[in-house]
Amino acid sequence: MAKVVKSIKVAALVESVNYRNRVSTCDPRVREGWNVLLEEVLAATGNYAGFSYLTAKELEESAIGHLPGITTGVEPPIFLDPTRRQYHFKR
Repeated sequence: MAKVVKSIKVAALVESVNYRNRVSTCDPRVREGWNVLLEEVLAATGNYAGFSYLTAKELEESAIGHLPGITTGVEPPIFLDPTRRQYHFKR
């Protein structure tokens, strides 16, 4: 029997995790799991290009009003929820 190979586009996975990090109301440990998985995939495929923490403005735009990943306009910045991330990747 022939082996069936299925794959997913890395861009689709990045978009999915970024969306969930922005709008999810789940426990931060769940988001951390998504983030770890995505980082592993990006590193293994040579597509990792870092991430940035979501700001309050970015979360307001998602209309959920949860704590942002980082505060802006203060030095040093304050990390409120480090699982609120926006991943970048090499295209």
